[in-house]
Amino acid sequence: MPSFNAHIEEGIREHQAPWRDDALAEFRRNGGQPVSMPVETRNRDFTFTPDVNNNWFYAVGSTRSNVTGVVTVVPDENGQPKVGLDYQANAWDRYNWDESKA
Repeated sequence: MPSFNAHIEEGIREHQAPWRDDALAEFRRNGGQPVSMPVETRNRDFTFTPDVNNNWFYAVGSTRSNVTGVVTVVPDENGQPKVGLDYQANAWDRYNWDESKA
């Protein structure tokens, strides 16, 4: 779902600069050795709306989501830092008997 993808990317954008800065600082502090730092965003609400996709609206409705991952910094061939982020999006849907949906 493009709207859920945008929701996840927004959470990453909010944190990527401090994550990058912290990882680069650690890379410099340890003499240019590779660095891996776990990262995580806070849980945020997201709602699938029926006007975008009925299936997601009826199957999930609203969810809590966050991002967990690892920021890595490795030296390139010239010893300069190369920063990367590997992450996954997590979503939790509490099942309920939402009688207002039919």
